[in-house]
Amino acid sequence: MKFVRFATAAMPQALLLLLMAGMHGWLGRWQHTDAVLTTLLLLFVLVPSATMALLLVEVVRFLKTHQGTGHILVASCLVAESLIINLYLLSRIGMH
Repeated sequence: MKFVRFATAAMPQALLLLLMAGMHGWLGRWQHTDAVLTTLLLLFVLVPSATMALLLVEVVRFLKTHQGTGHILVASCLVAESLIINLYLLSRIGMH
């Protein structure tokens, strides 16, 4: 479960890193391919879905054991973070 939490926590940062690298031209020739758009769209859909799933799992685990309220708080912050990053991404797409 620790790996799932870590991977879910790293996904919003990967989406933000990909966005910032694309804005600053750090992706090199890969930036002008269809693969970067596919990766960006995949992360755009996958990140909020994964964080919501983690939140749901943490709530179910809490209801079963009545322990680990900190995990619910962290999962809630991850959901909020992923939604904020997606809103930022949508605002950047509208500018171009």
